[in-house]
Amino acid sequence: MILSPILAALTIAAPAPAATVPPVTAYRELVGWYKPTNPLGCTPHRRPHIRDAIGIATSDPRLPCGTKLRILWRGKTHRVRVIDTCPTCADDAQFPLTFLLTERLKWRLDGFWGTQLVIWERGWADS
Repeated sequence: MILSPILAALTIAAPAPAATVPPVTAYRELVGWYKPTNPLGCTPHRRPHIRDAIGIATSDPRLPCGTKLRILWRGKTHRVRVIDTCPTCADDAQFPLTFLLTERLKWRLDGFWGTQLVIWERGWADS
């Protein structure tokens, strides 16, 4: 039959596109952040006292708790650590930190300052 080879040629599967993971650098995200001079860390109960830092709360799975970041905020670069992202660190196992949830919870969180769209880069030099 003439149609069979044509149909067979049309049904040859194209190779699957390679899975791409968006880079973390220059990534914009709505985050909750904690003002400088407050103790930071993974949970309010285990926060080491670190001054002059801003803690980032996000539900981005590419940024696990403790990840060191630089963020651009109000025209300045700040060194931060990611907080409140992993199931063992905070309440993110129960609820993702969406904008609405963050806005509702911010008045109950000690040291919570607000939400902001930030651009961040992974890592910083510990020197």
